Amino acid sequence: DRAQGNSFNIFNVLGMTSNEVKLHSALIAELLNPDGSHGMKDKFLKAFIEVLDISDFNLKTKSASVEKEKNIGRKTQTTGGILDIMITDAHKVIIIENKIYASDQDNQLLRYKNFAQNFKEYKLYYLTLHCNNAKDSSLGLYSSMSHDDYECISYEKHILEWIDRCVEISSEKPLVNNTLIAYRNLIKQLTLEYFARRIEH
Repeated sequence: DRAQGNSFNIFNVLGMTSNEVKLHSALIAELLNPDGSHGMKDKFLKAFIEVLDISDFNLKTKSASVEKEKNIGRKTQTTGGILDIMITDAHKVIIIENKIYASDQDNQLLRYKNFAQNFKEYKLYYLTLHCNNAKDSSLGLYSSMSHDDYECISYEKHILEWIDRCVEISSEKPLVNNTLIAYRNLIKQLTLEYFARRIEH
């Protein structure tokens, strides 16, 4: 593999393998953005919606806006904070809380759910390497929010399947395609490392 260059991955070289903000949220948001530099318009966003099986959510993908690190106001017990990824068409919103190794904040998903309720319809996702639930404290210790109020998605299943589709879609754009392949390899590496850590402990 090394002789063929198959072990080379730019994300490993830059030491960004598990950087949630600067790599994963940034890259995922850019790919989802219909106005992204990838030049694929809303094709990647549509593929993402298909993988999540929420086509009936009817998000207007062509006019959707995608933001990373979206500031929703001063943080209190029930409001505010920073959304990792927000996708909206003004009437509907998809919020993704991205967790690789970072710990949950108290009331975090509660605050995000309260913000999402400002929209006509919303989807709240909790993204981890292997579809883990958020801690109870993230839902608010004294709130009525439950684990049914958000959906778990994973890098291992949903993001990998989505990136696979994006690789196919972008076959005629070499720069985009090669970056996606490198990112897919990184996700496979991260999910395998997670299992190795669990076995060691």
